[in-house]
Amino acid sequence: MATGSYERKSFTGGAAPTTVAAPVSISDTSITVANGTGSSYPSGSDGPFVIVINRNTSSEEKVLIASRIDDVLTVDTRGYDDGTAVTHAIGETVEHILDASTVDQANRYVNLQTVKGDLVAHDGTNANAVNVGTDGDVLAADSTADNGVAWTNRLTTAESEIDTLQSDVTTAQSNISTLQSDMTTAQSDITTAQSDITALQGTDIVITLAGDLTGTATITNLGNVTLTAAVVDDSHNHDGRYFTETEADARFLGITAKAADSDKLDTLDSTQFLRSDTDDTTTGTLTVGGTSKYLKIRDTVDNSHTITFATENLNSNRTVTFPNETGTVSLENHTHDYSLTSHTHSYLPLSGGTMTGDLTTNSNIIFSGNSYIQFEGSTADQYETKLYATNPTADRTIYLPNGGGTLALVGGDLDGGDITSGTVADARIASTITRDSEVSSSGWALYGRQVATNVRATNAYYTIWVTDTTPNPSTLRFGDIWIDT
Repeated sequence: MATGSYERKSFTGGAAPTTVAAPVSISDTSITVANGTGSSYPSGSDGPFVIVINRNTSSEEKVLIASRIDDVLTVDTRGYDDGTAVTHAIGETVEHILDASTVDQANRYVNLQTVKGDLVAHDGTNANAVNVGTDGDVLAADSTADNGVAWTNRLTTAESEIDTLQSDVTTAQSNISTLQSDMTTAQSDITTAQSDITALQGTDIVITLAGDLTGTATITNLGNVTLTAAVVDDSHNHDGRYFTETEADARFLGITAKAADSDKLDTLDSTQFLRSDTDDTTTGTLTVGGTSKYLKIRDTVDNSHTITFATENLNSNRTVTFPNETGTVSLENHTHDYSLTSHTHSYLPLSGGTMTGDLTTNSNIIFSGNSYIQFEGSTADQYETKLYATNPTADRTIYLPNGGGTLALVGGDLDGGDITSGTVADARIASTITRDSEVSSSGWALYGRQVATNVRATNAYYTIWVTDTTPNPSTLRFGDIWIDT
């Protein structure tokens, strides 16, 4: 319990000493005493109480008990009153005592008042001293003070309040005087108004009409009056400020009338305007301009759909010319379900097609993706020849030779054709040339390039001959390559 704090404790004068009925460890939170002896101890309903176990021994311990049910004591604090929790055995003595903390509380309370006139007040938790005030002060309740009360000089406060009240009275008296003055002025105004009304009641008011109307009316004693007016000239012989109906019709177009001509519209004749209610033709240029402005044509069935002619952003003037043909317009990226019978296109669609004529270009043809060139051959059947490109790992260029003939394929032959002349220069051979046991030459090479182990050139270059005769050695067969050394 904190220093200076107070705690209500329970005490019973008839609590007899008893003994521990069950072993108590250091951490136990309940203590059981001998059967039937706990009833003389406090129940804890009015506050906790203190017991001591094994008084005046090395195992003495004071315990603050929170409550008791029969012979079982529920612990609030072990090692209470500046002690230490220890273990206890069955049979150790238990006594109800007055503890030092309670005595200290009472001692502190009676010593809170140190000078004459000091009082004791409570702050909601503990009792505190309220030191005496100065002469003339009175003790008054004050919710802002720590202890709820405070000394104050009420006489000075009362004098200040009286001064404030007198000032308020003076202000009120001034306001009353102003109000009385305003009431006097109002009464004077009422008197003047009553005099004016009396004067009006004795005077007749005459209203006279002038101009195109004539007549008079007299108002007597502010009563009702009927005003009758007569037109000075009711023969309709108006002057130049007015027009007769005939004159007005000749000068102005009626509200529901239609103009005979549009000569009032910048001198343009009505035939110079396009009509929206019937077919019409313009001989000039029709320009549709502005942001999000289009030329639209509605359908001929239910008039619910339109074809919109729109342009992209232009950077110069453009002209689109329709051919001198009759037919249906072909759209980009659109698959047609009809054939064009009256017009022959001079282009292939982007989706592909078949050419029946020659293709001549003075620029490059670029195939993207896994594209190929397909040749049908002279006979249109299920077989075609496709020309693919193997996926390149760098830019490649293949040149067709300046000559006619048949291309040889990797792993294929020339279908019986012979190489009758020409030189194979700087040939690159991917596989090893194996020297046959019947070939007596000790070295073979192509154009001075070493192509296998123990193979070397003896001349600057060699010519590859293909022959259908049997050269030396006689074991060479038709189609073999003979290097003449």
